[in-house]
Amino acid sequence: MFVIAVGSFALLLSVVYLIAAPALCPEPLDELDAAAAHSSLLTAKERSLSDIRELDLDLATGKLDEEVHRHLRAVALAGAAEAMRAIEETDVPANTSDEPETAADGWSDGADPLEAMIAAGKRALAGEACTSCGGIVETDDAFCRRCGAELPVPVRR
Repeated sequence: MFVIAVGSFALLLSVVYLIAAPALCPEPLDELDAAAAHSSLLTAKERSLSDIRELDLDLATGKLDEEVHRHLRAVALAGAAEAMRAIEETDVPANTSDEPETAADGWSDGADPLEAMIAAGKRALAGEACTSCGGIVETDDAFCRRCGAELPVPVRR
């Protein structure tokens, strides 16, 4: 009976230790937390910049009134500026940078070099590319699907 009581007590102590240890010990995840925060800030910045591009496109296509566009663009610019300010204030993890990687063929969207080569081949076969970013455009496109730039003349084959 004494052996069962000592065994039960030892089991109880080990369970209490396993439950309480994470709460009592400081977590060594500071680097991961910093990387996640930096990634979150980069995502917020990219989202704000994308919103600005979409607002400019909506104004160009006549979907937005100029006054509404000015207000919404100012809000998006403030969000982008705040995200950029926060990015500058945080410690950047060693393996993360603000600048996108540049592939061997000059693409700066951080794509895999193989993907960049495939896209370049598609552009060469189609013979149609955006004059602003080099992205592939279809024959009836008035705006680039990649950067939103207005195409000078609808592309014809």
